Order: sequence, then structure tokens, then C-alpha cells
Amino acid sequence: MSVVLAVILLTLLGVPGDSPAQPKAVTEVVYGLSAFDGEGYSPVFAPQAARTIYLLEGVPNAVIPRRTQVYFWPLTEQYLPDWTALNEELDGRLRIRRGEEIVQELERRPYALVYPRGPYGPRELAINDEASARYAAFQRQQREYENALERYSREHTRHVERLRRRPAPQEPPPREPAKPLGVVSPPAKAFVVSLPAGTYTLALLTGEGKEVEGSRRDLVVFRARRRGIGYKIIPPARWNEPLQSPTAQDAIYAVGHTSVYVQPYAAQEFNEALYARLRNPQDRKASEARWVWVLGAADFSKPLQVKGEGASSVRVKPSLYLVVQTEGTKLGYRILKQSRDALQPLEHGFTAYEVAISQAGRLTISLVCNQDEICPQSQRDVVVVGQTPFMLYAAASFPLLLGAALIGYRRISTRSSPAAESDRAETG
Repeated sequence: MSVVLAVILLTLLGVPGDSPAQPKAVTEVVYGLSAFDGEGYSPVFAPQAARTIYLLEGVPNAVIPRRTQVYFWPLTEQYLPDWTALNEELDGRLRIRRGEEIVQELERRPYALVYPRGPYGPRELAINDEASARYAAFQRQQREYENALERYSREHTRHVERLRRRPAPQEPPPREPAKPLGVVSPPAKAFVVSLPAGTYTLALLTGEGKEVEGSRRDLVVFRARRRGIGYKIIPPARWNEPLQSPTAQDAIYAVGHTSVYVQPYAAQEFNEALYARLRNPQDRKASEARWVWVLGAADFSKPLQVKGEGASSVRVKPSLYLVVQTEGTKLGYRILKQSRDALQPLEHGFTAYEVAISQAGRLTISLVCNQDEICPQSQRDVVVVGQTPFMLYAAASFPLLLGAALIGYRRISTRSSPAAESDRAETG
């Protein structure tokens, strides 16, 4: 009996050396990328298990081959790198072929990652001299901020001392300098790949021209199926959770007697599977039969036209809005229009067109291009409901109410049918 119990315990717990919490790692050549995904540059890890790398056409991407330890993690069903165990950057040239033709043979170039809205915002890619210039400007900005912070600290200390000597303040307190929002990574070197749409192979070559074992990958470069103008709609009650309207067929619903904030973006439609594997080459859940819209760069260079039913149109310019926490212990915030440059980023704020909604009805918004023409694919219908969106609830509940009514009618009809009467007479 003890032997059987021991076998059962070993089966359930597993052998310590083969525990899924300690997966076996192997050394292999992998690729790390900063790949453009239509919105910004995303970090991408491509192990040997992902034999194909995916990129968008016509945009630069940073590609870095490395040798590291790779292990399979069953919880996510993904191969993951152990950079702390091994992180060897491989030298050489990157050769790209299309069939038997050599398309490119690349040397490493300087690059830097730029975070205009801070380390958690979208990333940009700076190449060659621009990488060094952007990093130098970032360091200069940091030094200026540190110096301003020191001056503020000294002035604040003197201000407090003056208040102690004379309680009634005769001058306002010093103003703390604003912390710079943007971040730039130190320049490094990578292969910068930009190709037209098509199917390729890539491999790393040594200085003697030999292919590095395990470095060959298939490369698929694809393009968007359709392009247009999309919008992000910021409700005043949820400024950090904007709604999206990627196509002209999307209606926008808004509550009357308030304002919504509109941000136009370049929109592109991609195959879902290709786009998912661009960001994660190991993805196998996305469908090749579906398509997904992606909102890219914001564009505030054109006026927004707002037109109501039977009313003349109004053109709105973009503004910068700051989100301020309300004073006191009660939760809440206010959205305040700023007088600063409309394109200057803020950590707790946004740039947008404000659309004032006065009463129930219907509005139309669109961007105005050259010669007062409406920009293609920019028009949206804004359906305005009352303060309580009763019509929205009614429209959503109508199919359920109709289904319940049909089921009730069928039950009543079945009970009163001649066959049902005959069955009741026989059973009685």
C-alpha cells in the first residue's frame, strides 16, 4: 500500500528536476525588435520557435540578434528569454533575401527610443545623428530641470523663513518647476530594416561571410487593407477611458447638455492574425479571417466642423486640456482648458476638439481639408440623447422584450390548441 501511495504522490507532484516551475532552458539565437505597429514602436521577442518575423511595410524597425537562454513557460504557452543568465549581442551583417536575390545587406546603425509622453506612453524611433541629438537634448533638459529644482528649493526655504518672521505673506510662494515629460534612451546600435510588402528571409553573417547557425528566419512584410480617419471620443466622466470610432459607419452616442472631447487619428485596417504576430510572433490565437482597425498618429492640423440639424456649421480648433483633482477629501476632477500650445503633451491632460452638446437631436462632425472640403472618411453622426439615456436602454432591451413576448405567445397558443385539448381530455 505504501508503494502505491508513493507512486501516486510522485505522479501528482512530479520529479523535482522536471518541475514545471523550473523549466529547462536552452541556448539559442533570438531576435529582439522595436517594431512599428501603427501606433508606436513595440518591443518584440522572436525565439527560434517563431520561425517567422512580421513587419509593416515602408517603416524603419530596429532588429537586434542576440544569444540567450530560452525556456518554455506552460502557463502562457510561450517561449521566454532568461536575459540574466545570458545576454550576448551578436556582431556581423544582416542579409535579407527575396528568393535567391539579395535585397539588402545591412550594417548596424545608431538608434534611440523616444518616449514623448513618458516611459509608459507610445515610443518613437530615432536613427543615426537624430538619435544622438535627441538624447543630448534630453540630457540638457534634465540638467535644466535639476538646476531649476535646486533654485526652487532655495527660494522655498527663504519664503518659509520670511513667513515665520512675518505671518502675513507679502508675496506669493515660489512656483515648483514642471518635470519634463519626455524620455530618450541612450543611443545603441541595431540593424534598421525597412522593406516593401513581400516575403523574405533574413540571416546573420559573420565577418567572414558565413551564416550564424540558428539565425535564419522567414520575414513577412505586410500592408494595411484600408486607410481612413478614426476618432477617440473622451467622455467628461471618463477622460482616461476614451471610446473609439475607427470607421465612418460608426455612430457616436452622447448625453445632452454636456461636452465631449474629440481626437482624430490616422486609421488603418490590418489582418488580425498578421497584426497579432507583428507584436508577438508566437501568437496562434488570432484569426486570419478577421480584420482589426488600428488608430495611429493623432492629427490636429485641420479644423473640426460641427453641424446640427437645421443649423449652420461651426468650426472648432484644438485646445490643450488639463485634468485637475478636486480639492478636499471628496473624489472627483475638473477638465480645464489651457492657454499653452495645443500640441504640448501633459502627463495629466490631453489635446482635443471640444464639441458642446446642448440638447437631444443629431450632430455631424467632420474634418475640413483644403478648399473647405470635407476630408474623406472623417464624417461621423453624433446621436444626442437626453440627460438619462432612456432611448439607448430601450433600444438595447427591445430584442429581449420581443423574444420574451414571442415565447409567451407560443406557450399560450400551444396550451389552447386542439391537440393540447385532446391530450388533456385523454389524460383526464
